[in-house]
Amino acid sequence: MSLQIRTTPFILGMRSVPGALEIRQPRGEFKMKQQKIKMVVEQELPKVLIDQSRCFAECGIKNPEEMTRDSANLARQRALEYTGRMAEEGDRLARIEQSGPKGSIIGELALERIELANSAERNIAFIPQSRPEFEVTGSLSIDWQIEKGFIEYIPRYPQISYRPSQLEIYVQQYGKIEFHYLDEKA
Repeated sequence: MSLQIRTTPFILGMRSVPGALEIRQPRGEFKMKQQKIKMVVEQELPKVLIDQSRCFAECGIKNPEEMTRDSANLARQRALEYTGRMAEEGDRLARIEQSGPKGSIIGELALERIELANSAERNIAFIPQSRPEFEVTGSLSIDWQIEKGFIEYIPRYPQISYRPSQLEIYVQQYGKIEFHYLDEKA
């Protein structure tokens, strides 16, 4: 009698799925506006105004209105002076009887008129003696307008996804023991 024993081993199987780590990093939002500087220039062109009317008037060059006014003033002054002198001479002639033998009133008056005619002063003067008047107009205005800039950043946080690894253990083959009886007679 013979006995045959056959064994089949017990086999375990393993299946593994590796873990996965995924990281996605979206970009943040960045906004920036630069500072602008604006220059505003306002200008009125310069003008130089020169008034030489006093200088010309001293030289005898006048406009018709001034010439008429000055002539009228001079004529009025001379007329008043002459009227005053004539009134004084008339008063002196009225008192002719009081003059006496020492002097003649008419001779004195004639001498005074001669002296008055010769008493005009003569002098040298440089004209014009006044200086021209200057007036400068115009303006320049510079204005700086500053527009503020800004920076804005909106962060985007990372997105993390993790899948752990998995291990599956299974029986691939069950173990067996088989006994066979062998008949040698056969």
